[in-house]
Amino acid sequence: MKKIKKIIFILFLVTSSCSIPNYLIENKSQTVGLDFTKGKWLLNEIDCPNSVYKQLKDKVNKDFGRILGIRFFQTGNINSIILPKKIEINPSKEVLKKINIGCKGYDYLINIKAIIIKEEFGGVDITSSNFKTEKVNQSEVILEVYDINLSEIIYSQRISGRVKLLESRSDVNFPKDSNMLIIGSYKKLMKLLEKKSIN
Repeated sequence: MKKIKKIIFILFLVTSSCSIPNYLIENKSQTVGLDFTKGKWLLNEIDCPNSVYKQLKDKVNKDFGRILGIRFFQTGNINSIILPKKIEINPSKEVLKKINIGCKGYDYLINIKAIIIKEEFGGVDITSSNFKTEKVNQSEVILEVYDINLSEIIYSQRISGRVKLLESRSDVNFPKDSNMLIIGSYKKLMKLLEKKSIN
């Protein structure tokens, strides 16, 4: 009986003290998706914090592998590809032309970057509500796709996830940390992309 009461108490804490994250679509002008039915697709090395790299990479590989099947490749697994590991978001025409030269035989390049903007608390916050001010965790995921043959950016979207703790919250909180916000932002981004795309 005591064990059941303890479980109920923990569940109460979790449900009453979780801070719900907000996700914001940053690029409202990106109104169309992609045509996934043709071409050979490359995934560039994901640029993100080491602490979330494996989890994010596994999700990205699973999602694009499901959508593209045998037409999906990773740049790190192909010796003939000549690219820097990190390609800055919104690359210049000159960089896009270099991508064209370094990725001959492929049609599209997927570039993903995830960043932690603010990290003011961890996954469990036990600071007394009498002493704390507002704290914020915020992360962002950016996905761009380049048409290799045309040396053009054909898709660009970013979604940011934000969660905050207020003074009025209870002394024990279970908010999403910055890594969880990256995963949440990526999931929202992929859901939006698939909704607008042909596959």
